[in-house]
Amino acid sequence: MSSTLHLNCLSNASEVNESICGETRQQGELPGPMYVVLAVYLFFLTIFGILVNGAVIYLYFSRREIATVSNMYIVALCLCGFLIATLGIPFAAASSIRHHWLFGDGICKLHGFLLTGLGIVMIALMTGIAIDKYIHIVWYQAHRKVTKSFALGIITLCYVYGVIWGILPLFGWNKYVLEPARLTCSVEWTGDFSNHSYAITILFTGLLIPVGVIASLYSSILKKIHFQRKSSQQLVSLARKQKMIKREKKVAITLFLMVGSFIVAWLPYSIYGFICILGYSKDIPLIWHTIPSVFAKASILWNPLIYASRSKVMKKALAETFPFLRWLIRNPDKVQTNEQKNQTSLTLLRSRTLNSSDVVVQSSSENPAISASV
Repeated sequence: MSSTLHLNCLSNASEVNESICGETRQQGELPGPMYVVLAVYLFFLTIFGILVNGAVIYLYFSRREIATVSNMYIVALCLCGFLIATLGIPFAAASSIRHHWLFGDGICKLHGFLLTGLGIVMIALMTGIAIDKYIHIVWYQAHRKVTKSFALGIITLCYVYGVIWGILPLFGWNKYVLEPARLTCSVEWTGDFSNHSYAITILFTGLLIPVGVIASLYSSILKKIHFQRKSSQQLVSLARKQKMIKREKKVAITLFLMVGSFIVAWLPYSIYGFICILGYSKDIPLIWHTIPSVFAKASILWNPLIYASRSKVMKKALAETFPFLRWLIRNPDKVQTNEQKNQTSLTLLRSRTLNSSDVVVQSSSENPAISASV
């Protein structure tokens, strides 16, 4: 095996791959069973990434109740996941079967560009989703003025932002190289000042700053919902109070899952990047050069699953569109009845309150930011 690896390294004359091959010779290959595990895992991500993201995209364009302004961000996020599942992960899965990259230096650069650019687009879109939910819940009246054209403009900016950061290494600021396990390509975390400056910049702009913005906005959302519930307690019955508390807990869990999935998906890879920047990459076992990267790719499944599973409207649409998913809704007729009751209750509450408290009661009810959006 070592002689084969040596020949593979010598057969590629590019400077990029010579340095990677040299590092790989020093560390050795992954254990044989690990390649099998990675291949199965990556093919699983490919298949289910296409199905799950494709289903959400299909529902948006086929179901009117799903085609909201807020859900445009979700569909854009799913489009990223779909592209990564179709154009990115299969190359790494196929390479896992043969224990090395199969597609040459040109495809390696394209592969690195797609994964890096689309990854940054996903992070930007998740920040956009947090901003949209903040406006929708905290500034509910203002959200009515947010049109689909405005949302489309924000989404376009997110894609442009990711493409710019993804294309810069192709023009000399950092570069795309094979990762030490030789199964996938990414930016070079080690090397000279140019490599380090790019790597540090994307870690701050692509992780630390978005995490701070998302956490701050979701914290404000929870505070607003809690304040609304406290303010309207004297206007509603005990049963209604309990329902509002239950809804508040549900929103808290949803926001926790959104932030948690973001951090869990990208934090290991970011820590790995920092360690490499500090010059300790050779001290990392080969397997830990691989796990953070492939683990981050699972975000293409987590995001749509979390958004879909926390939305009654989305679950209902999935159950009606795909009969084998009817288990998602125990009693579809009851869901419709509850929606009618909520609307009736909202009308009665509005008629009993002053204009100054109308916004509080409105936002405390089944408002679109909590129940209608994904």
